Amino acid sequence: MEEKLFKKFEKKLAPAIKEMHRLMVDSCNRPDHLKMIREITKWDRIVKTYNQGEVHWAVYHSSTAEQWQVFRAGLKGLTTKQKLYMLEILLVRTDGAVYVAGLRDAPKGTNLTEAQKERDLNYIRVDNYLGALVRGGQLDASYCVQRD
Repeated sequence: MEEKLFKKFEKKLAPAIKEMHRLMVDSCNRPDHLKMIREITKWDRIVKTYNQGEVHWAVYHSSTAEQWQVFRAGLKGLTTKQKLYMLEILLVRTDGAVYVAGLRDAPKGTNLTEAQKERDLNYIRVDNYLGALVRGGQLDASYCVQRD
């Protein structure tokens, strides 16, 4: 069932995925990013395990599932280190949005609860994606890079 769902997303969102991949490649090839990417040996954040329902909701059915699918599919063709770098950027931006939303003088219309929900969804998505990299042999069980 899941395979059909992500294949549907990939077909429906093909132009956006192609553009996302191009942007990711461009970002990874920036001189200031190349050094950081080369130095990646493992995923340093704590990885949690979520139940199937939480993962399924976050990946396929939440209001931002399409954005995640574009991001996820855009990672295809990148090296393992580049994937880890892009996943880290996603989480740093998500954490930053929560921080900004929590500021006393946050921009009008900023919603802390929504930012927190999106952060939680992205952590579920990233942790699930890391599990796929382990199953695929790109990372070992300790999330160390095995294949780049």
